[in-house]
Amino acid sequence: MKINLVKELRGKKYIFGLKRTLKLLKKKLVEKIYLALDAPEIKKQKGVDIVKLDDNKETIKETLKKNFNISVIAVIKNES
Repeated sequence: MKINLVKELRGKKYIFGLKRTLKLLKKKLVEKIYLALDAPEIKKQKGVDIVKLDDNKETIKETLKKNFNISVIAVIKNES
């Protein structure tokens, strides 16, 4: 299933990167994780959805119009 990342991330607070994602996971601040096809595996966490994308990190970079490769995207929990 093809996911429209731009639409999925619209209006949400998110971060890029494995290290930053792992730090926020420890603090239980992540609600959802998107992994590129060529991203490292992340252990399942209780209450966190992990979505494996059909695109590699270069394609995600182009989709989100960034100038760096993106292998991990973490959606931060809403604090309200």
